[in-house]
Formats: sequence, C-alpha cells, structure tokens
Amino acid sequence: MNRPAGVESVVSPEAWSPVRPEIAFVQRVDDSHHVLWIANEDGTGARQLVQFPCFTYCGLSWTPDGNTLFYGALVGDVMQIFAIPRSGGPARQITHGPKSLFLPHVSYDGKWIAATQLVWSKELRRAKL
Repeated sequence: MNRPAGVESVVSPEAWSPVRPEIAFVQRVDDSHHVLWIANEDGTGARQLVQFPCFTYCGLSWTPDGNTLFYGALVGDVMQIFAIPRSGGPARQITHGPKSLFLPHVSYDGKWIAATQLVWSKELRRAKL
C-alpha cells in the first residue's frame, strides 16, 4: 500500500478488509495517541475513524462482513478492546476487565473474539549470600 498523504508513523501491520478493496491501519501520532484509518488498497481515499490513547501496538481485526473493526486502546492504565463501525461513528468498549487486552482477532464466523492478555508482574526476590 502506498502511504496516504499526510500519514506518518504507521505502527501496525495493515488489516485487509475481507469484503472490500480497503485496508485499515494505525498511525502513531505521539507517545500516547494513535489514529485508526481506512484507505483504498492503493492508499487513496484515506479517512480517519478514531483517535485513541495507546502506548504500544494495539492490533486490528475486521468482522467477516467487513462492517466493524476491533482494536486495543487504553482506558486509564489498562488496555481494552473496542469496536467501531467501518462507516465511522462512536467506538464501543467491548471489554471491561482489570487486565490489559490487545491484539484482537475475530473468528471466521464472527461469533468470537480472541485477544492477548498482558500481565504485569513485580516480584521481590532474595538470595543467600
């Protein structure tokens, strides 16, 4: 894909629409904000769907009908999964748990979503001298 004019710092592998000659991708705006875009396969017609807080690669996945995109974004200090219609509009938070989830993947039949859980752990250890 040719990068659309004015879009720098693409941070995600692109996600092809399963039904249209379109591609979705995430642009890193700064250290804490990303933007989800959709463009034609040649990079023309790019349009911004949503800007969201995120510190890392958050992931993208389409529903099988190509009408909805799922992505990971920060809510406070926790990554959660969101859905947004391909046509735009407000994003809907899908997960609400206490642990970070990102890299969503929708099943082939659109009935399930899988995501990676990020677990942060701090441990204090001691050793005999």
